[in-house]
Amino acid sequence: MKTALSEVPLCDNDANSQSIPASCSPPQLGDQSTRAPSPKKPMLADRNRVSNESTSHPKGLPHQTHLSFCYTNAQGLRSKFSELVLRFQSSQWDIIAVTETWLTNDILDSELCLPGMSLLRRDHPTRGGGVLLYHQNDLQCDAVDPPVSAPDTIWCKLKLSKHDDCLVGVVYHSPSSTESANDTFVRAMLQVLSAKFSHILIVGDFNCPHLDQTLTSHLSFQSQFKQLIDSHPLYNHMKEPTRFRNLATSSMDLVLTNEELMVESIGLTPLRTQ
Repeated sequence: MKTALSEVPLCDNDANSQSIPASCSPPQLGDQSTRAPSPKKPMLADRNRVSNESTSHPKGLPHQTHLSFCYTNAQGLRSKFSELVLRFQSSQWDIIAVTETWLTNDILDSELCLPGMSLLRRDHPTRGGGVLLYHQNDLQCDAVDPPVSAPDTIWCKLKLSKHDDCLVGVVYHSPSSTESANDTFVRAMLQVLSAKFSHILIVGDFNCPHLDQTLTSHLSFQSQFKQLIDSHPLYNHMKEPTRFRNLATSSMDLVLTNEELMVESIGLTPLRTQ
């Protein structure tokens, strides 16, 4: 499966955010050559290797061997939905992940439909947050519910072939989360990752801008999350900053996979202001 991943931002008054489009491709089934021992810093995928090295793909698969994936932090999907429709019509992504949807139970799925797409959504119980995942109708994508449930997360199993699945996760982690909520989030991720999927693709706004730095507090959420992605290990494909505020840049949004060569290409689109 090849996947092109993009972070594509929708219009918002907050011009500090960015969106990401991308392309992913897992190696041949059973090939663990791209895995490595846990590093001291989060692993960054080498994009030169992705472009220069060929990978093998399972035979007999339909277009699941190459997927176009879009991720965006909407900060209110309903007000940006018309723009999402226009972007979808011009790009025709296979999967669209959205964080900070800010949706409520009184907003029907029918109000959020995209042609030829099914959707999974998880609204935050109170104001803000929320995540949503669109996928093409011809993709078999089933929700995965871990025993420990964390808000603002969607996990699903994307069927690639009879014996091959990809775990797809959409995550929003609020910077104001309590210590208890942080612990629940980490435990939920550990449970999902322990299922041992062949391929893993997780995107979202983790609000962890300092993962590539030495963390002094071992009790902080960023420290716990860094240990989690190091221990599996997971590769971070987002090398460029996705947020700009007061001349400072940070990478709040991450693209994580369990294979260095899974993402074929990734692009960043500057967020326009209304």
